[in-house]
Amino acid sequence: MSRAFEKVGATGLGRLGLFQSRAMIQQREASNLLGVHHMAVTQYLSEQLARASSIQASLQQKRVDMQRQRYEKLSDNTPQSISTQTGSALPAEALQGSIGAMGQQGVDVVDQLSTEQRQVFEEEASALVQSLQADLAAVQHAEQQLQDISSLQTKIVQHLEEQNEHVDTLLSDAGTHGEQVTRGNQQLRRAKERNRQANRLLSLFFVLSGLLLLLMHCASPQD
Repeated sequence: MSRAFEKVGATGLGRLGLFQSRAMIQQREASNLLGVHHMAVTQYLSEQLARASSIQASLQQKRVDMQRQRYEKLSDNTPQSISTQTGSALPAEALQGSIGAMGQQGVDVVDQLSTEQRQVFEEEASALVQSLQADLAAVQHAEQQLQDISSLQTKIVQHLEEQNEHVDTLLSDAGTHGEQVTRGNQQLRRAKERNRQANRLLSLFFVLSGLLLLLMHCASPQD
């Protein structure tokens, strides 16, 4: 009876420790998978942002090259007195109609341009303003995305810290339960040893009692 009780107790404690160990391993694996997933999401977002920034820079460079070619083409169509001074593009003072610009006294440069050229310059200036506004909006959008990514990374770090704290708590609890299981096994071994000693004493008592009865029977007078 006592051996069966000891066996059942040891089996129950062993199963409890095994269940706690499996739960701790599963929790740790889930935390590791979550961390890997968050890192993959962050890396993907960073790569997409870098790709978008590269595409935007390439488009801006192409736009600048196209506008430079247009200005060079327009400058070739201006009068010789203006083209020899301006080169490939007109300065801001010439576009604003400054007096005395380009080394010519009393000459308004805007008057030297044809109506078509003025219209083209106005359209180019408007397109340039719109392009700068679009670039500014793109930069602000990219900045907002960076802030969102930074906020997401902060949340991920906080979540991982919470998961690590939870895992540490589970490890501490598992260690405590392991100590309890160890103490329980020690108590079971002690109880088993005491039971053996009691059985030995009881067997010795029965043997001595039998011998005593036998001696008393032998020593009694025969009828």
